[in-house]
Amino acid sequence: FAHAWARAGWQARRRPTPRLAMVQRRLAIAIDAADDFAVERWSLGAVMALAAESQDARARGAYAPRAADIDAVVACCRAIEQDPTSRQLVAERARAVGLTSTRLTHQFRRYLGVSPHQYVLGWRLAAATTLLDQGCSVSESCWRSGFDNLSHFCRSFLRALGVRPSSWRTLALPERRRKVQAM
Repeated sequence: FAHAWARAGWQARRRPTPRLAMVQRRLAIAIDAADDFAVERWSLGAVMALAAESQDARARGAYAPRAADIDAVVACCRAIEQDPTSRQLVAERARAVGLTSTRLTHQFRRYLGVSPHQYVLGWRLAAATTLLDQGCSVSESCWRSGFDNLSHFCRSFLRALGVRPSSWRTLALPERRRKVQAM
């Protein structure tokens, strides 16, 4: 591992950066739950976070992330993942985990690199791709995945996945999986 690490040009860190700490916590939860899919997903997330942060000169790793903040973000992420169609405001989600909306947004950006809204949007788009794969129409996928506006859904889908929702099923299955995983 040490040789592979050196070949990749990654710097060893004494303490994890906030994003790595978040991935580490999610990986530990997946291992405790014996969820093989989640373990694989968060293992890949750790590798991607290491690669991204080794390339980023601004990546800071000299301070320890707070366990309470990580737990709050993990709890919020789990709530979003369980029901991405929920119409909760960031302030409501923040109150549910004991933070202010500003603090939650800051912690999301620190640990995940995205805002809570972007995280919800990603999960809704993933739900929409599943519905489209099951044969639902574009408009039905839009409404059932939690979007209120069809044109906003189509723009978001195109921006995130690089293809229009109406053309989604024409892509080969491996290409669809790759796009969803990249999102």
